[in-house]
Amino acid sequence: MKKLVYVFVAASLVACGSSKDAADGGMDSNNTEMSADPNRNDEAPKTQGRPQREGEVMNEAWATVHIKVEGCPIQLDVVEGDLFFEAYPVNLDHEYWKEGLKVKFSYQASKAPIPEACVVQKAIILKDVELKKD
Repeated sequence: MKKLVYVFVAASLVACGSSKDAADGGMDSNNTEMSADPNRNDEAPKTQGRPQREGEVMNEAWATVHIKVEGCPIQLDVVEGDLFFEAYPVNLDHEYWKEGLKVKFSYQASKAPIPEACVVQKAIILKDVELKKD
């Protein structure tokens, strides 16, 4: 019975060590890369939005306002350079709640809850909102 316990403990320790290696991104104890992905291109352009946390630097963008899209009270189709995403604006003043209105603003990601009916990528906090001039 003792041998069985020892085998179980040893197997658990080996498993923990394997998950640590995977969490370290495949690095061994000497911090050398174990295997390189030949298809990986670190210089490839990003096609998805950059990850953000509440309180990070403000980004500048513009958007088209949409009211009551599929049950969502308000939604912004945001364009930031070559990035596009749909967002729920946490603090957009009601004077800008007009279908099709184009607005320019600075924003940062928010941890605010998104209404259940909204199908958007993230909630954002807006600052310096103004009408976009074409």
